[in-house]
Amino acid sequence: IPAKAEYLMSFESSFRRHKAQLELIVTLYNGMHVTLLPVERPLLFERMLPIESLIVKAVLTYKWDSIATPGDRSRNDRVLQDFLSAVLIQLSDCVNLLQNLKNNLRKMEGVVIKWAQSPLVIHSASETQPLDLRAGVETMHEKLLKISNDNNTLQNLFDDTKKKIGSIIKKQKPRPPLTSQKSSTPRKSRVRHSNNTDNYQPWEAYVNYWNLCLLRIIRVMLRKSFIHILLRLGLDEKGVCLSQAPENRIFEIRMSFHRPQYSTEGANMKTMDIIFDPSIKSKKQMESSEKNILSNIGSKKNTDNENFELKIINTLSFFQQLNLFLCSLLKVGSCFKKFSTNSTFSDEIEKDAELIAMKSYIFEHVSKIFVNLNAYKQLAFSNFDFLWKCNAVQYI
Repeated sequence: IPAKAEYLMSFESSFRRHKAQLELIVTLYNGMHVTLLPVERPLLFERMLPIESLIVKAVLTYKWDSIATPGDRSRNDRVLQDFLSAVLIQLSDCVNLLQNLKNNLRKMEGVVIKWAQSPLVIHSASETQPLDLRAGVETMHEKLLKISNDNNTLQNLFDDTKKKIGSIIKKQKPRPPLTSQKSSTPRKSRVRHSNNTDNYQPWEAYVNYWNLCLLRIIRVMLRKSFIHILLRLGLDEKGVCLSQAPENRIFEIRMSFHRPQYSTEGANMKTMDIIFDPSIKSKKQMESSEKNILSNIGSKKNTDNENFELKIINTLSFFQQLNLFLCSLLKVGSCFKKFSTNSTFSDEIEKDAELIAMKSYIFEHVSKIFVNLNAYKQLAFSNFDFLWKCNAVQYI
């Protein structure tokens, strides 16, 4: 057996122990870099610097020959053990911090995905009864209150994340703008420095990522609801009529004959009319009531307020009821607060082009139906008004 081989075999036990530690370090290090999101990498950059410097030192400096001294096995073990322990401690702290951030993000997604999977509007094709818009608004009011409670959970998760990386956030001070004075710094260094100005801050980018994740799920919730309404109306998501209309429609307008009250002196022949219920004509005098109801939907402080009376929804026109129902859906955006601010997502939702388009498709379709209703009324009844005036019994 060669002397060098025999010498290396004498380190077998320590070699196996150090090899196991190295494998653990490599696994943690690679796993951290593979799972890092683009917004997490700059946020944890300073925490990763000591690890990177130790890795470089291990690759360039540490070799078995450089620390192995004949006859001094304890020193070999001690030097390697101290180095590997230092790397493992630094790496474990960073990996644990990253894992905590990801766990909070998963919990946040779990809370909101629960609402994304639970439809805001439920009316299957097998239901023979139309959707009661007043009941729909009441249901949305209750759901919005529950969503507001879940929003508190999201804020707690965000505060926990902020607490865990508080020291990192404090170090990210805004940098002063670059001066116009000439610098003796080489060109490459100046370009590198310009990328680290106050135009980009890792913490702000990370908060924006949380907000974008939440906004994306809110949009999914609302998009599914609007598509469901369009399909139940016989339209696709682009507002085009489907080849096969649904058997049972989601909304219904009843037509009835309004007969005047008779008195001993005779009847008021001019009061005869065909009534649509709900009315297809908007009532301007009810616009304030509509706004009052909408402002209170999803609000805890006004739930028991006398002004919050949903019964008057039945007195509104169909257009007003439908608008109230769709606007109550869009109020989901106001139930979620943006992280790190007191504002909500209401502006983003109200200005969302796709949601605005689908809402307009619904109203355009209803408007066409109203035109057909008026045409039917004119053709089937209004043309025979003279019979009513001559002989009401014969007309009936």
